[in-house]
Amino acid sequence: MLRASTRFSLAPMPPPRRKRLFDTRIPIVVTCLVLVVLVTLLTRALWQRRPPPTHREEGRPAPLSIVAAQFEALPDLPPTIVGDTLQVRVTFDGDCKDHRFGLRSASRGDTLVLRLTHDNRDDECTGRVYDELRLPVPEEARGARFVVLEDPEGGAPFAVVRARQ
Repeated sequence: MLRASTRFSLAPMPPPRRKRLFDTRIPIVVTCLVLVVLVTLLTRALWQRRPPPTHREEGRPAPLSIVAAQFEALPDLPPTIVGDTLQVRVTFDGDCKDHRFGLRSASRGDTLVLRLTHDNRDDECTGRVYDELRLPVPEEARGARFVVLEDPEGGAPFAVVRARQ
């Protein structure tokens, strides 16, 4: 004799489980890698290098640039005030005539803004010159809490360091 025993349960069945992001077969490492790539691309898009200044023509360097070091291997030296003299490293086009440099200043609250002036005296030479300038700073610089040097290329200003003698 065959007996068939079947048991039925009247208990309700649990609802089907919803899939979550990490329940799928995508490994966490791949997800993190994709996020890093997206963040990198977004950062590059938002923080692109500033556009070249309008005075540059067809890839030629700016007439006057403030530089931190002559070569990449040398340590960076920011513009510095030593005593009553501003020391700043610059590059400019020319090499046939003596160039004249000066400083103009303007106060903005507790900050003194210095601007480097450059007279190339109609020097037509195309050689690139690296020079360290030593220019007298105005009396206002001694009392100013902060001193900045404007970038002749139109970029962010340089913070001027005060050195002890």
